[in-house]
Amino acid sequence: MPRQILAEIKGFKIEFFNIDDEYEIDRKDFDQKYSDKVKVVSVAHVSNVTGKIYDVKKIKSKLRDDTFFLVDGSQSVPNFPVDVQDIGCDCLVFTGHKMMAYTGIGAVYLKKEWIKKLVPVIRG
Repeated sequence: MPRQILAEIKGFKIEFFNIDDEYEIDRKDFDQKYSDKVKVVSVAHVSNVTGKIYDVKKIKSKLRDDTFFLVDGSQSVPNFPVDVQDIGCDCLVFTGHKMMAYTGIGAVYLKKEWIKKLVPVIRG
């Protein structure tokens, strides 16, 4: 929900890529929607519904260098090693409660080059 609220406040549009029968990103849909206007692509590394492990490295290979690539590792990080350099993400986020931490605890990996470019929406 926070991204939908932020979209309303800042006036940007959120698009969702369709998935095909194999639960992969539908290539035709991706090609239609992914344009120069797209600034951020956010994907789950593993589906919390099906358990499908998405090939995030392959997804990254289809993106322009100026597209911020965020991977939600909430389902992957607690279950297998995740190499952020190998998958090429700019940002990896995950929740701690999947690893028996308290509710509200999470972690963010951010590539060094993005640290000074991004301004937190909430500070404290």
